[in-house]
Amino acid sequence: MKKELSKLGLVGVLSLGLLGSSAYGLETNEKGFPVPDKTDAKLMQSSPFTFMGKVVGVVNEWDRPNGTGFNEYVINGKIASYRTYGPRIADEFRLLDNNCGGVFESKYGIEEFIEKKVPIPDCYFK
Repeated sequence: MKKELSKLGLVGVLSLGLLGSSAYGLETNEKGFPVPDKTDAKLMQSSPFTFMGKVVGVVNEWDRPNGTGFNEYVINGKIASYRTYGPRIADEFRLLDNNCGGVFESKYGIEEFIEKKVPIPDCYFK
């Protein structure tokens, strides 16, 4: 399932976030949400990130020994988004930096992100 959801994020939308125990929803915090900690994570692979039919960056997939992990979506050298995953769907969410400022102020449930087709902010393409 982890790989299938990752592929969804590569088909025109950047996948992001979960709130609490719900797989739906959007939460915002102007001060930002904590990003995944790489301390015990291992980079498993990097692959092209495709948006609207063209490669715009790279996706780095990180795994942890406890079965959790995250993907980083990098565009023009900046991390635009994180997708976290774990053993349960309730462990999944997406973080998005809405203005290329390095603060991840939006947190989406996986279904919310996919249903709303959340776009990649334009600032990443400049």
